[in-house]
Amino acid sequence: MVPTIVIGFGVFIFLISFIGCCGAMQQNVCLIETYSIFMMVLVLLQVMLACFIFLFIDDIQKDTGRSFSKLWRTRGTSLNSMMMVDMIQENLECCGSSNLFDYSEFSIPPSCCKKTVERCTRELSYGIGCRDHLKESIKSSASLISYMCLGSAIFELIAAIMGFILSGYLRKVHEIRRCCY
Repeated sequence: MVPTIVIGFGVFIFLISFIGCCGAMQQNVCLIETYSIFMMVLVLLQVMLACFIFLFIDDIQKDTGRSFSKLWRTRGTSLNSMMMVDMIQENLECCGSSNLFDYSEFSIPPSCCKKTVERCTRELSYGIGCRDHLKESIKSSASLISYMCLGSAIFELIAAIMGFILSGYLRKVHEIRRCCY
């Protein structure tokens, strides 16, 4: 689902860029205004996304914590759950749901330690639990995404304004050409 949305968003941005490029090359007022309107829509979507993230980050964190807890409970019965828990532990450098004591002394998986460690023990494993670490990671990532959306929206707003200015200039040039020729 997420890759499809990202690809669709990329295609939308490509089409906007293509319309703007063609409009500027052909000095076509309609294409440049279409480009500017699409840029304004893009700015609006990004501001809405940033606001959504700012408003619902706590809910997203709670849902993430609940989802990880469910994943943790099913890791013993589901191979997919176990693989997901291992992947999260490796990537976030955490161990267990709450902490490393969620595992018995002799059942600590290799994903709880650095790859260079031959045999993973409690002394060598990551000390932080994955559920809280995952929630904090999402909060910091969400803030970064929100600020990046707002930052890029400023540049896109400038591009939209410049597009409207260019279309106004071209209208005047076309009007002068019609008048004088």
